[in-house]
Amino acid sequence: RDRADARRRLLAALGESVVAGVATNLALLEAVLGSGAFARAEFDTALLERHPADFIKPQGAADDRTLALAALALLHERRADSKGMSPWSDRSGWRLNQEPEHDVWLRDGDRVIQIGARGSWPNCILHLPGGAISASFAGWHDDRLQARLDGQPARALVIAAADAVLVIAEGRRHRFARHDPLSARPLA
Repeated sequence: RDRADARRRLLAALGESVVAGVATNLALLEAVLGSGAFARAEFDTALLERHPADFIKPQGAADDRTLALAALALLHERRADSKGMSPWSDRSGWRLNQEPEHDVWLRDGDRVIQIGARGSWPNCILHLPGGAISASFAGWHDDRLQARLDGQPARALVIAAADAVLVIAEGRRHRFARHDPLSARPLA
């Protein structure tokens, strides 16, 4: 075991770390540990000041795969909330002689995203900013959402809070705000 091995293990541990509800510096720590300067042990306390663009980066726009995982988690949450005998509590998206329809609204920074879901649960077509994909919710395993997106397996830790959704998948973290399109419209 050497410095390189310790660095790899620390990066792996940071990649598995989950902190929800508060802002963290996990992305900054991962960037510092992943930098060439850190790997070569060429750093000091002024490293961030000398190279701020290498370490402090704004969250980029989410890709369609990340949006799909967030949407599946929220659709599953809605389905779980609609149990009961009253037709008024049914949130299945049922339509007379049509496929069920749902819309999931998220805010990604300044961007408001509407994701349309068409089809019978657990299989649906998700209409995302980059186009439509087939999605199939497979369940939860070890607190991770399991799904298939366009036939490819997908797995993510998804934490849905009252006002936000955190998706951690493939070593990336993305936080969305829940968006209610009705409350965002000005009254006439």
